[in-house]
This record gives sequence, C-alpha cells and structure tokens, in this order.
Amino acid sequence: MSLNKDLKEYIFHLDDVRQDNIAYAEIFNELFFSPSLGNSKEDLISELSNIIIFSENQKENIEILKREVLPMIYEGNINDYISDPYYKLISSLKVNDGRYKIIGNAIEKYQLFPLDDLSFDDINKEHSKIGYFNEDYSFPALMEGKNIWMSLNPNEINTMKDGIKKAKGNVLVLGLGLGYYPFMISNKDEVRSVTIIELEKDIINLFNKHLYPLFKNRNKIKVINDDGITFLRKNDLNQYDTIFIDIWHDVDDGLALFYELKKIEKNKNKEFTYWLHNGFIAMLKRCMVQALVDILLNEKYQKDGAFSDKIIDIYEKAIKEMNISTKEDINNLLLENTLIELLN
Repeated sequence: MSLNKDLKEYIFHLDDVRQDNIAYAEIFNELFFSPSLGNSKEDLISELSNIIIFSENQKENIEILKREVLPMIYEGNINDYISDPYYKLISSLKVNDGRYKIIGNAIEKYQLFPLDDLSFDDINKEHSKIGYFNEDYSFPALMEGKNIWMSLNPNEINTMKDGIKKAKGNVLVLGLGLGYYPFMISNKDEVRSVTIIELEKDIINLFNKHLYPLFKNRNKIKVINDDGITFLRKNDLNQYDTIFIDIWHDVDDGLALFYELKKIEKNKNKEFTYWLHNGFIAMLKRCMVQALVDILLNEKYQKDGAFSDKIIDIYEKAIKEMNISTKEDINNLLLENTLIELLN
C-alpha cells in the first residue's frame, strides 16, 4: 500500500482518535465501579477533575473536562425507569434458587453508569452515553454467585429499545436472562410467538417458576434448552420474522460470538438484531484502523490474546489486496457494511 503524505497523515489522525476512544473507555469503565461522586452536580464535576487529568492547571483542566467529557454525561430521570412495565412487575421480587438468585441492587445518587449504546461521528470518534441520578435507584439483578448475569438497570432498558421496536411476527431470541426482552415484545400485537433459546437449565427453571407466571401473554412464549449457535446452524430460520441475539455480558466477551453469528447470518441469508450492536461496530472500526497503521508502518501490533487480534489479521490481509489511493477509499473501509463483509 503506497500512500501520499496527506493520506498517511489522515490514517495517523484516525489512529489518534482510536487511541482516545480506548483511553476514554478505560476511564469510564473504571468510574463505573467507583462509588458515588458526591451529593451534587458540582461535586461530580470536581471529583471528575481530580480523576481525569488533561492539564496540570486545575482551572484549565475543568474547562477541558466541561468541553470534552461533560457532553457525554446525562442526568437521568428515575421515573423513566421505575415506570417501565417489567420493572414494576418484578422490582420487589427476591429469589434464591440454586446457582442463581434475584436480589435488589442499586445505583447511588451521583454514581456514574453506562446509559446507552455507543454512537460515533464521521471520524469514528466514539460518543459514550454516561448517566447519573440525583437520588438512589434500586433495581432487580439476576446473580450467579457474586457475578451479575443480568439486571434491570437503565443501560439494559435503553439498549433493548431498538430490538423491541423491530420485533414482529414469529420472534426467535437467543438468551433468556431476566426475561425482559421476551416480556416486552410478547405484549406487542404484531408479535405472534416468542421462541427463546437458553443454554443454562437453571436459568430456565428459575424463569419458569418465578417469572413466566407473571407474563400476561405467556401463551406466546416457548423456551428451548439448547446452545444458541448450534440451534441457528441446524434449523430453518425462515420460520422466524425477527431474530434477536443477546448471549454476552459485554462487547469484549461477545466479539468472538458476534464474528460467528455474522457468518451464520450470511450463510442463512437472514438478518439478525444484536444487543449492543454499535459497540461491536466500534470494536471493528478500531481493528480496521489498527490494521491500516500496521501496514503503513510495516510493523506488527502487540498481540494480547484478545479475539480482536484475529479481526486485525483478517483486515490486514484484505487491505493488502486492495488499491487504496484516496481518503474516500479509507472511509469506505470504515463503513459498517465493509467491516462486516470483510469478516467473511
């Protein structure tokens, strides 16, 4: 790949954006495990200025913080979530059933939390949506030991909205969790049936005993104990009008599954809907930029054993067979359709 000076600088600029995206993600992930940042918005800003350092000058640092970070932080309205129909149905439910239990969890006032899926602009800068409340928010959580399997927090509710909106006809769902998505779509008139594939028998037992009886339209629901990937490969998917996938805890642990599912999607000629879809596309964009930089510098990135290593290798191989000579060529590589197509 032989590029002129302007295109090289453009790739390096994209890489600067990529590194900023990673840095912000790491900062926010750390903050999500932190306690409350005070008792007011002013306390929150002050605490953030001690954690996120852009400048040694405190006044200047706060100004940069207000310009770069605060636009990603939103004050949430608890009423938007406690009015959710499934929240109202199970908010006080407490269950201890074998490996799994349903307990009450909480977000403290002025504690930051992920609010919604990512979005990105024309230069692939990722825009996180971070939330906080000005009062404590309690919500039910499905636990396996000390690990959260799923919870009815604002992020779960917000990131399901698109999938719920798209659901129609006969719906196939991979992943059961607390049953939020099946409950919400089963209440839609345009949804005729909901078939759920769940690998964990104990999750199915808990659902059948404690959650399924609460479903108003439970006659639409059928749960099958099977591996989701295996089910997709061995069954005719044309019987389903909507296929929704939610079999990961987050984007990092789901990338390998997303890769496999995209291959199945192509082979079956069937469109799937994915929980945290934009997060996966953001990961693919990062991988493509890394591949471009590696080829440009004629050096290999430092592998860390993550599945993204494989994605970068795939993209590098594809790029080497292309004639890239314009900025438009580079931008086309970063389009969602191109990123997905090159995986196959």
